[in-house]
Amino acid sequence: MAPDRPRIIAHRGSSGTAPENTMAAFRLAASEGAFGIELDVHLTADGIAAVCHDGHLLRTTGVDGRIGQMDWDDLSRLDAGSWKGPQYAGERIPRLSEVLAFCRRTGLWVNIELKGEPEPTESLVDAVIRDVQDARMTGAVLLSSFHHGCLLAADDRPDGLPVGLLSETLDEGLWELLEERAERGRGLLSAVHPHHAALSRPDAVRLHDMGYRINLWTVNEPGDAARYAEWGADALITDHPARLLAFLESRRAGNGRP
Repeated sequence: MAPDRPRIIAHRGSSGTAPENTMAAFRLAASEGAFGIELDVHLTADGIAAVCHDGHLLRTTGVDGRIGQMDWDDLSRLDAGSWKGPQYAGERIPRLSEVLAFCRRTGLWVNIELKGEPEPTESLVDAVIRDVQDARMTGAVLLSSFHHGCLLAADDRPDGLPVGLLSETLDEGLWELLEERAERGRGLLSAVHPHHAALSRPDAVRLHDMGYRINLWTVNEPGDAARYAEWGADALITDHPARLLAFLESRRAGNGRP
């Protein structure tokens, strides 16, 4: 059953204000009242699950290097905040384990997007699951990826976590996969994460009829949020959680609807 309004998930934390995928962005998301956070993970050369969107570090740290070719000790020294503003100078790339510990303390749900070059490896999945188990967060985590094979393989794991398929579009190939999984039992596949512009109202009905939750990315405009709330979207992944929360709450108070 869908909640009375969509759950608001902070995209890479409150990344519209704070530097993405940093503790500053996650702390802000918690203080703004987000239901949860979305974050991205890569594996370092020495096997640490590091929270960063890009495999290449230049955009957010100014360093010409790749996460997969660096040890954690070197990666952890980089400044991942100054690019967003001088007030964030010194913000670091966090370990997944650090973020999960914070989320356990604050009650935040977590969507972990598996990254990788060219795709997520089994070693990355192993590291992520280990961190989630160590943090005792298995009931509050969902894995997602554009690389559907690595997610669906999790059905064969006794220690697997719920998964959601990321997609730019809802094409026929994806529909066939979702229908086939629904018919034989979804297993750990519990959600679909389309780009919000790819979803139509009939798509939303079809996905819910098959038993999938709908988590849309990246929804930043109140008008879009209102439309997807009417369609029964389960979660909206946004760079601006405070904006959407305030809008949806005011709309609900005004007419009794999400």
